[in-house]
Amino acid sequence: MNYPFDLLYRVKKPASYIGSEYNLVKKNPEGKVKIALAFPDTYEVGMSNLGFSIIYDIINSREDSLAERLFAPWVDMEGLLRERKIPLLTLESGRSVKEFDILAFSISYELNYSNILTILDLCGLSILSSEREGLPLVIAGGQCTTHPSPIIPFIDCFAIGDGEEVINEIIDVFKEWKLNSRDKKELLLSLSKIDGVYVPGISKTVKRRIIKDLDKAPYPTKPLVPNTEVIHDRAVVEIMRGCTRGCRFCEAGFLYRPVRERSLETIKRLSTEILASTGYEEIGFLSLSASDYSNLEGLARYIKESLIPSYISVSIPSLRIDTISDEFYEAIGEIKRGLTFAPEAGTQRLRDVINKNITEEDIFRTIDIVSREGW
Repeated sequence: MNYPFDLLYRVKKPASYIGSEYNLVKKNPEGKVKIALAFPDTYEVGMSNLGFSIIYDIINSREDSLAERLFAPWVDMEGLLRERKIPLLTLESGRSVKEFDILAFSISYELNYSNILTILDLCGLSILSSEREGLPLVIAGGQCTTHPSPIIPFIDCFAIGDGEEVINEIIDVFKEWKLNSRDKKELLLSLSKIDGVYVPGISKTVKRRIIKDLDKAPYPTKPLVPNTEVIHDRAVVEIMRGCTRGCRFCEAGFLYRPVRERSLETIKRLSTEILASTGYEEIGFLSLSASDYSNLEGLARYIKESLIPSYISVSIPSLRIDTISDEFYEAIGEIKRGLTFAPEAGTQRLRDVINKNITEEDIFRTIDIVSREGW
């Protein structure tokens, strides 16, 4: 147990701070690049984040590195940590972040910015990057790093775009630097030469990293199973990344372009392995617009013929009103867990303004179809 029992006894959700989840990875730190992965929100939110899980798996799959997690504590835990002058500790080993080589933030929302400062402070690190000497190096990735200006004063460097490839290159550069130097400026200069890494004060331009083939991209097949209820407590398979729709209010629809898909065979393999390794009885097929998946009918057949007979519940978010066929609803009709569609606006004029490109006819046609199928 990482924190004193009498402290955990006083917080609302002690299971968020004890680690020891099923499929947990614990490694001997000797001779390894030690990375503390920080999600600047609560355990319940961070453990539901797929990108965080992917990076954790990639780092720990390497023999020469390890990743341990920490999350922003809820206000009750934060108050007790400050009162007792106890630093924020990683869940896997209970070590202080000061013992790590790299502190890596995954930033999904602008509202998380203030929690970055909270974590830095609770870890006993200077908030401003200009006041930090030596290690740990503080880096950040995730959706919000494509517009890093608001948090440049606090972060040493940023990974821009998909992180599956760039994280390995960052580790390789760090290892080489640690063997031959201790000058942090040399490290930052070396990192700035990696495509997709932006170092404030050094980089002039940066090119967003893009994974071209999702079938070849690493994906966690033994994800951690949380100790307590989290926002999305189920197995997850990302079926596609990116979106062509261009809805004017959707930042992600632009940041994750171009559209890339996983093949149905890869989806089946990942689903089988993840369900077997976790014991979950529900799986979600994720994307920004799942109904735009090119082999949606094949996915529906897989759900009907393999998952439903195995008593696996299925969640398919982000369904478009204007792209679903009668055959799809018939194929998944046995799920009956509910469907959510978003007209996005109350009038056709407003839907046109935000580039939603659906009509009232599309809405009522879909309502008619799902009603006939018994939803």
